[in-house]
Amino acid sequence: MRIHILADESGVPESSDSLAYGSLWVPGKFREQAERGLDQLATTSGLLGELKWRKICWSNIDRYEALLGWFFASKHVAFRCLVADTSSSDYRRFIQKFNTGSYQLGFYKLYYFFLTRNIKLDLESLKWTMPEDTFKVWLDQKPWADPRRIPTLISVCNSYLKKRCTANSGHPQVISVSEVNSKRYRLLQLADVLAGATRAANVGFSKDTAKFQFVKALESKLGRPVLTSGTRVRERKFNVWQFRWPASVQYP
Repeated sequence: MRIHILADESGVPESSDSLAYGSLWVPGKFREQAERGLDQLATTSGLLGELKWRKICWSNIDRYEALLGWFFASKHVAFRCLVADTSSSDYRRFIQKFNTGSYQLGFYKLYYFFLTRNIKLDLESLKWTMPEDTFKVWLDQKPWADPRRIPTLISVCNSYLKKRCTANSGHPQVISVSEVNSKRYRLLQLADVLAGATRAANVGFSKDTAKFQFVKALESKLGRPVLTSGTRVRERKFNVWQFRWPASVQYP
């Protein structure tokens, strides 16, 4: 089976107190169906243009909450999120010691952790994927992104997966990572919305806003306030991982 991972992040590596890497995971054979369904909902409800966390306001809150209804009703679409506290001295040490002071390199290393650990989790704990499955990753394009880092990201992800996830002579593989314009992909836009909500819950924001109402609606769907505490390992539909800074990093 081929899995598509459509990922976006909320927060700025150089200046935010927190980063949230969020992605929608969907089997390839259901990808187009999911894109069409989400686009139809957005269009018919009047959400023209790109879906964005920052666009949520009182005039459209009901329509954005309808997106949550679509997501939780879509059995083939799952959400994974890594939340990293970037206000700590551990983050600054991570950047200086393991990334030669480069926030951009640190940005891609966090994607390495995010992708490999979630693929390993899906394979070993959730039993959603098989050792021979392949993964196509779609990242929202950033103006400062360096495409030369993509081959390294693919290489180190597959090196980890081969070492840690081999079973029956096979192991999952990341076959591509593409940086694309999110305006073309509704699923990527929804990843932005859910990542933004998760990050906002962790950094705090005003309770008299439409975004706060959206977060409360999301937590109501989940049944408990897990955006700040993280979810159980076996949570398949909506999984939040509170990242802990490593003592060492093996990454070229």
